[in-house]
Amino acid sequence: MKKVKINPLDYEIIEKFAFKYPLVERGVNNSYYSKRPLESKIWWKRLELMLGLAVGENHEHVIDLGGGYGFLVSFLAKMSRHVYYIDFDINHVNFANDLFNELGLENVHVIAGDIQHLPFRDNSFQTMFAADVLEHIENLQSSIEEMNRTLSKDGQIVTTSPSENRLYLFLRLLRKGKIREETHLQTERKVVHFLSKIFDRIEIKKYPPVFELFTIALYKKR
Repeated sequence: MKKVKINPLDYEIIEKFAFKYPLVERGVNNSYYSKRPLESKIWWKRLELMLGLAVGENHEHVIDLGGGYGFLVSFLAKMSRHVYYIDFDINHVNFANDLFNELGLENVHVIAGDIQHLPFRDNSFQTMFAADVLEHIENLQSSIEEMNRTLSKDGQIVTTSPSENRLYLFLRLLRKGKIREETHLQTERKVVHFLSKIFDRIEIKKYPPVFELFTIALYKKR
């Protein structure tokens, strides 16, 4: 794994932009700019680890699946020639599009769409990212087949999923007043299982060490 360090100034630029938005539009419980410094640090560090797992220099066409608020794409745009962002939530899409314009990112292509029906040709991407998104998908098999179809030969996928371990559930209870997240339709173990059926798992990492709140993994196309 390469060491990737995000410039703290980039955090500040993104946070300043985000706070121009009403609370609901920028995310009521958005952990990236949490008032709890440790929580915010863990979420940003998770992105650094994902970027570090992306092997090699061949990042001609990269996509962030379920790109959310666009934070990961903001950094991918500096590493890749063409970056694609896709999300079905129009509030996320509008926020991300405004962020990319604010940052002057001309190599980012924004699509409002569904991971289960990716609007791309076969073998379109060398690298895919899916940050805490696959656990939200009901028909996981269909989505992973679409990922496999649009991933190029020898392409790679970098994912993160919440562990849902006891500590994770306790922290959610403190933050949101509930243990279960209704939109989490798949367990972390099931996500890893489905991905491993189609792709070769190259590396898997639990983060943070000891507490293991997230599973971060690299897969390669067979």
